[in-house]
Amino acid sequence: MKSLEKLSLMLLVGGLVLASCKKEGCTDPTAENHGESAKNDDGSCTYATPTEGDQAIASPTFTTNTLIASSKSQEFPQIVLNGSNSGVLWAESPSPCELKFVGLTASFTADGASGTAVDNTGTISSATDVDPNLAYSSSADKYMTAHVHAQSSDYGLKGKVFTPGDMTGSVFDIEGPFNYTNERPRYPKMEANGSGIISIVYHSSSGTSTTSSIRFKTVDVSASSPTVSPAAGSTQTGIELSVGDSDALFPDIAWNSSAGVFGVVYMVGSGNGRSIKFCDGGCKRNNRYKCKDLNTC
Repeated sequence: MKSLEKLSLMLLVGGLVLASCKKEGCTDPTAENHGESAKNDDGSCTYATPTEGDQAIASPTFTTNTLIASSKSQEFPQIVLNGSNSGVLWAESPSPCELKFVGLTASFTADGASGTAVDNTGTISSATDVDPNLAYSSSADKYMTAHVHAQSSDYGLKGKVFTPGDMTGSVFDIEGPFNYTNERPRYPKMEANGSGIISIVYHSSSGTSTTSSIRFKTVDVSASSPTVSPAAGSTQTGIELSVGDSDALFPDIAWNSSAGVFGVVYMVGSGNGRSIKFCDGGCKRNNRYKCKDLNTC
């Protein structure tokens, strides 16, 4: 009798194990209805419908057309989104060498026939406006351009702030003006921080030195007139980030909104000894920023 009960119990347990082993369902963990206890996939898996953004990334479709028709050479274009619209900045040459800006509609149609010149200061016929950069402050609803105005006796880093659809505004000095043989700021890069402040980094060199450094400034664009800090002077006044580094070049900057700090990267060294350095605004000490090699972060 006991043997019969034991046999019945074994058959019951075995049946349960066999049934569990054969349980069917969706076994794909990426599916919406994934069943953790399912052992055999029965083809019932369902998946989320891709969003419009996902579809655009998976199979992008581009339409190309000529933005601005010009007989001049157009180069170094940059585009910055401004809500539903955007702005484009570029350089045109030859003489006069100047920067042009045009706004784009939501359908990416230019709202100007040939673009508007950014900098009309100095003797335009002999001026060379180079190294353009463009940023947009959403909180102030303003664009800012930065560029090098490369006239021999009026060499400096200049900026202009204006609202979308209105190019009126005065060009102002970020660094300089200098004599070209004395001071040479180049390669500006900008980033807005969401509270009306645009940070700018640039490469700095002088005619008396073969080394170069990376400097930093801020521009408050929230008021009617932009405020540069530190203010421009007879020598370069930007805060030096690359203290102790020689041949520092090609900076770039980004804003971390969650941490409330900016990050800057730049290249140092020459030849096979080049490396990339990084510094952030959270490590400012005595008006200096601690920058470090990326491979030691």
